[in-house]
Amino acid sequence: TDESACNYDVTATEDDGSCGIVDACGECAGDDLNDSGYHCGDLQVLQYFIDLNELGDLNPLDFGIQEWSNGRLIYLENGYCEWYENIPCLSTIPYSIGNLAYIETITLWGNYFNYIPESLCDLYSLTELRLAGNQITNIPECIVSLENLEILNLGNNNLSDIPSDIGLLSSLTTLQLNT
Repeated sequence: TDESACNYDVTATEDDGSCGIVDACGECAGDDLNDSGYHCGDLQVLQYFIDLNELGDLNPLDFGIQEWSNGRLIYLENGYCEWYENIPCLSTIPYSIGNLAYIETITLWGNYFNYIPESLCDLYSLTELRLAGNQITNIPECIVSLENLEILNLGNNNLSDIPSDIGLLSSLTTLQLNT
């Protein structure tokens, strides 16, 4: 009975609770997982990394070092691009990174990032954020909303100042801001 449902039936007269929405994979009433069991939204974020950093035809599953659990990306690492021939240098973190709802660890050190998108502050499962050795100048104020963050490594960047409330990160055990 919901005309906006992807499986709308004009002949339906009673709401049986079966109205569906299009999932992250483009399937009507799907589970957001592709045929290989990966969350399509998480794969799309990896594709944005590839596209924004002009990495060509790289398969999202071949981007950096990844760990997945129950179809969701929980670990992402791509670092020290100048040291290793097979690691691409990155200059942009996509705004869509905030869609990685289950990510626990992000390690993107030794690249060319100069900013952290505020959408990163939506990653409530994040426990480790390692962005050392980039060119980051500011830390978004919203970083203090990451209640589960235990490790924050922003050393060897070009930080001009840090949020005054950074001490409110109650789970934080390691903070590195050295130059």
